[in-house]
Amino acid sequence: MKSRARQILDKSIDAIIAAIEVYNKPSFSYREEAFSILAVNAWELLLKTRILQLDENRISAIIEYERRKKADGKLSDKLYRKKNRAKNHSSIGLFKAYSKLVNEYGDSIESIVLKNLEIITEIRNNAIHFLNKDFELKKKVHEIGTANLKNYLHLVRQWFGVNLSQYQLFLMPVAFLQNIRSAKGVNINNAERNLLSYVNYIEKSVNDDVSNDFNFSTAALNVYRDIASERVKGSS
Repeated sequence: MKSRARQILDKSIDAIIAAIEVYNKPSFSYREEAFSILAVNAWELLLKTRILQLDENRISAIIEYERRKKADGKLSDKLYRKKNRAKNHSSIGLFKAYSKLVNEYGDSIESIVLKNLEIITEIRNNAIHFLNKDFELKKKVHEIGTANLKNYLHLVRQWFGVNLSQYQLFLMPVAFLQNIRSAKGVNINNAERNLLSYVNYIEKSVNDDVSNDFNFSTAALNVYRDIASERVKGSS
């Protein structure tokens, strides 16, 4: 029987594969949004798996705790397991899992990985607001998404020794996406403009060394050279 950590890791891998498959569909107008939603889910599960691995598979390590209000209106000193509306225990989110790994377990994760996750999450959070009309925004999501996948592959192999080289884990080049350039002349809406400005701001603020294993974006990289290299290393 698989351990709890391995079961969650398998779900994480399924989510990242689904993200890639959805993104690479030949005709799909919700490409960037769907990728970001599934990628964030994959990363949250990955980080929770790492916590379980470091904490002897104890489920309490990834449960969200809260203080309850007492009869006098004050909060209790005791921490209780937080429950959702269905009365099931709530687990910690992506960034709390990241914080726990770094600050409580002393795990070493490149800070640029966090920056990439913040942007992918921002794209996910804005998914219902922008319409993906602008080519430049699509291009940025592709570059950040490819770096996100590259970072994921490195950590899966580094933490768990799992080789994913049997999967075709790459994002189709922007140039091959059907009708993607036809939107060039469409006016960008405010939500898209704000998101693109934020992405560009963060991209300029990070020191993204193309020679590193982890990246914020693949804007300065030969994407398919790096992904191919990752797959070769994984199979060695």
